[in-house]
Amino acid sequence: MTDYTICADGACSGNPGPGGWAFEVWVDDAVIETQSGCSPATTNNIMELEAAIRAVTFLVEGSLATGVVRLRFDSEYVLKGIFEWMAGWKARGWKTAAKKPVANAAMWQELDSLIEQAKASGFTFVSDWVKGHDGDIGNERVDTLAATRRDEAKARASENAAIDTHVEAALATRTEAIATASGEVTPDQVDALRQILDGYVSGDTSVKGVLAELRKNAQVLGL
Repeated sequence: MTDYTICADGACSGNPGPGGWAFEVWVDDAVIETQSGCSPATTNNIMELEAAIRAVTFLVEGSLATGVVRLRFDSEYVLKGIFEWMAGWKARGWKTAAKKPVANAAMWQELDSLIEQAKASGFTFVSDWVKGHDGDIGNERVDTLAATRRDEAKARASENAAIDTHVEAALATRTEAIATASGEVTPDQVDALRQILDGYVSGDTSVKGVLAELRKNAQVLGL
């Protein structure tokens, strides 16, 4: 039997707003897995749940030796949901005691299914609440990582806003040109703009790169 400690956390700038999640799996004093991610528009509770879901997914899919899993979270929302509330929610058809739909029900159902799979494989789960920002090494590490990913999402949102502003200005210019010259948007223009924006969406092109491509293709785009 192996003893595991999962440290997981979520962060959000605004609620809703850009957010990040992170988890680490510890065995003794060694970290055996670290994952993190972000979302441009989310809530803190969703990021906390996402971190828990990703961590338990790793247990289920990681071909690990079974053992006791300590869920060391600073989120009472997630821990109480798992160990106190979820059984009642399920019994009531995923309704609260007040007979209202459970918030983030789809995520809770996914987490419940993963935990049941892990239990069936031989894992046992223990609640290990820790106060946030209180010096626990694992908690501090995932808190920092989640915040870093949140800041990445926040920066990306600012970049999107910059692109939106430029595109709006470009479209306004193009619309004015069309109105003046009675021109039409050509297929070549549509393809050129799509290629430029696809590069940004895929993460291959930065905001500066998009603006440079717009200037480079200004004649084709009719800007």
